Amino acid sequence: TQWEQDETFFVILSNLRCPDDPKCALAPQSVATVTIINDDVPGYLTFTKDEFGAETKSGFARVVVQRKNGCSGVVGCQYTTKDGTGNRAAFAGTDYEATEGKLEFAHEEMEKEILIKLIPAEKHEKNEFFYVELTD
Repeated sequence: TQWEQDETFFVILSNLRCPDDPKCALAPQSVATVTIINDDVPGYLTFTKDEFGAETKSGFARVVVQRKNGCSGVVGCQYTTKDGTGNRAAFAGTDYEATEGKLEFAHEEMEKEILIKLIPAEKHEKNEFFYVELTD
């Protein structure tokens, strides 16, 4: 299915036939405009879950963004990583590579993946976290 804009057509009343009523006639308004409104909506973008886990040895954190409640047309967003907070914070340059970019979903495309490179620690560390932020 291709995305479509609203479509308009006309209904014209003509050739009225009333053989038994000579006073029968078309009203002055004999043309109607009909618009088919495209109710396919683009939906919205969100993460597939609240938290994603990754082991440093895997080399990357995979964060999945999905399109929900519609898939019509092309939509996109910007993304960027942000350092965590508190005593379990992960930091760009030490624990992961700062990452930013743009996701663009084609018509009817439902999922995209963001890959964030993880930096191996020199010694064992507790679990740490950072954020990925989606913006317009």
